[in-house]
Amino acid sequence: ARLAREMWAPHAHDALFALEPLAALAEAAVLPAAQLRPPPRTDLSAGRWPTRLEDLSCTDLLAIAAKGCATSATAAASADRRLVEVKPLPEWAVTGVMLSDDLLPKILALLPARKSQPLVCHAWSRLRRLVLPSQLEREQSAAVLCSALRAYYLQREIADACCRALFGVGATTEGANSIRSQLLADAGAPQMVVTMIRDHGDCVPVQAASYGALGWLCAGQSGPDEEGRLRRDTIMGAGALPLIIAGMRAHPSHAAVQQTGCHALSALARGQVQAIVEAMAAAGALAAVVTSMQEHRDRTGVQENGCIALGTICCERHMGGNVFGVDESVSQAAASAGALAAMVNSLRAMKGGATLDRCSSALRLFVGWGEGSAARRASALQLGAEPAWLKSRQDEQIEEID
Repeated sequence: ARLAREMWAPHAHDALFALEPLAALAEAAVLPAAQLRPPPRTDLSAGRWPTRLEDLSCTDLLAIAAKGCATSATAAASADRRLVEVKPLPEWAVTGVMLSDDLLPKILALLPARKSQPLVCHAWSRLRRLVLPSQLEREQSAAVLCSALRAYYLQREIADACCRALFGVGATTEGANSIRSQLLADAGAPQMVVTMIRDHGDCVPVQAASYGALGWLCAGQSGPDEEGRLRRDTIMGAGALPLIIAGMRAHPSHAAVQQTGCHALSALARGQVQAIVEAMAAAGALAAVVTSMQEHRDRTGVQENGCIALGTICCERHMGGNVFGVDESVSQAAASAGALAAMVNSLRAMKGGATLDRCSSALRLFVGWGEGSAARRASALQLGAEPAWLKSRQDEQIEEID
């Protein structure tokens, strides 16, 4: 205080402001840490700004205010509130333009999907369900998508947008395996998607998007994948398998349903779990895939996903380095469905490229290398398969050595 009187008497207010840190240190010496509070700098500094700014011109003040609104959300909000009080929009501009059914949905569609939007006003709440699908299509948060699924799963357009966006998040996000596990544990995504398949059985877009989302949720990483196995067990327990097969049978002419359905079946069969594979064979999954491939011979996506599904379901089971072969029930179901002929015919219609490589790999999985593989290989060749399709990389390396 003596220092302030002697040196800063003309500026006593600034002197007290400068001594606030010293007061804070003194308070820290006698008060517990839990009772400490930051010094009230804001009130003192705000009190002196009017005096300091009154000498500036109107142009300077406008420039400072505009810069503050551009850089500070708080300042911009304060300016907006004051502008509404000083110069409110006329009623015709509010109701006839800003809140019109023609303009407002286009504005809302540009905003991210958030729960607080319906609380803004009656017009926003009324148009919420109309604009939510377009908002969800761009959503990158899996938690937000699952929240929307839980709230609007009975709305077909919203359910379709959620499933397509959920599949997109998994396809473009790093660490997708951990996101799948989080959705399974926290959000209950598989159960919600299965519920949508059941409740929207006659809606083709929802069926196709739901199968794609289930396929993504079933998928896992290469190598041992305990989390992926748990997800597939949960999805099977939710009753997804019969619903997928029933949907594929109910919409045989829709290629999108058939393509995503084959993808979901192959993802469920991944991991070579005997109980799941046997359940798929008993439920008619192999016949559904073969029928899909026969009905859509000109659709590359259906042919590729169908070959991969057949190869994954019918491949030999491996455990601890031992080959257990193909289960007898699966072999009988594959034979009665004509799975091998469907794969060979699909490969013969392809002209090459990455799709042919993936489908020939699926054919090699189907033929196998254990007991009974020689008979399946002979049957494939008799049906018109090229010998190169049945050669593994190991066989090619042996030929190169010879």
